[in-house]
Amino acid sequence: MYGKSASGSSLDAETNLFYNYHRNYDPNSGRYIESDPIGLNGGISTYGYVKGKPNQYIDPFGEDATVTVNGNNVQVTIPITYTGNGATPALIASVNQSISSQWSGQFGNYIVTTSVVTGPGNTVNLVAGPGTSVVTDNNAGTWFTAGQGNFIWEVSHEAGHLMRLPDEYESTTCPDGKRKTTAKEGYAKNIMGAYGQTGITQQDISNIINANQSWYKRLFN
Repeated sequence: MYGKSASGSSLDAETNLFYNYHRNYDPNSGRYIESDPIGLNGGISTYGYVKGKPNQYIDPFGEDATVTVNGNNVQVTIPITYTGNGATPALIASVNQSISSQWSGQFGNYIVTTSVVTGPGNTVNLVAGPGTSVVTDNNAGTWFTAGQGNFIWEVSHEAGHLMRLPDEYESTTCPDGKRKTTAKEGYAKNIMGAYGQTGITQQDISNIINANQSWYKRLFN
């Protein structure tokens, strides 16, 4: 065997499959050829690999967020370096507290504790004034301190992207140029689906776990 895949598995030269101890990955189809040994906890498709988006779901050094799972207890640590003219110590402390509070609690069967620490994994530019906050590439953000009227909620939503969760809404542009968003089915009260909503589901936490941990951590922790 030689070579390494994005998930750290080894290439079997005879079969051209990547060996992951419990199953084999086929790079031609982008899927595993055996079902996931952790069942549906790994996602709705037990043969899929990172939702079929290997270029999007990649964190080779585990720096976007660190997730530790011990039974039903989940510890999430998000490293962020803040820059920009809005990055005052008081505002940074408020942002970190808001993210930690919003993403901590019991969500389904998971008991989650989230903390934000100073670190190089994610860089957020805090800009004084109004605007639409965004996260790009799952680890770089521009957050406007006045936001669109609910800055504290907005940073908690954007933190979801730092943990590799996608938006769960459809966005359209109205004739007057304004942006309109509509939550996807089942996400009308979800923090990733509708402005001002704070709902977080067990599936959201499962997605965070799977997006921020390599396969061997998910199997053996």
